[in-house]
Amino acid sequence: METVVPPGTEPTSGRMDEAVRRVGEAFDRAQDVVVEMGVKAAGSVQELARRSARPDELAVEFGLMFTASGGVVIAGASAEASLKVTITYTRPPASGSGN
Repeated sequence: METVVPPGTEPTSGRMDEAVRRVGEAFDRAQDVVVEMGVKAAGSVQELARRSARPDELAVEFGLMFTASGGVVIAGASAEASLKVTITYTRPPASGSGN
């Protein structure tokens, strides 16, 4: 006797597990991008200080987009972004300022 699985009744747990794994990997890649952008922002703060320009705050905003293949790219426009990231550096008060 042969069993035929009717369309739409196939087990989905394997597909769901794969989807969850791919989403987790995509967020890991997104985290790597966020960290790298944070390092670049910190480098900008150091360069500004080296040039005696000391803003009170520096904010970097960018969007990340997830591709169909599971990649992560920086979005060209915030409307395209799947994830909006803002990294803000606030200069600590000068020592001895009483704050």
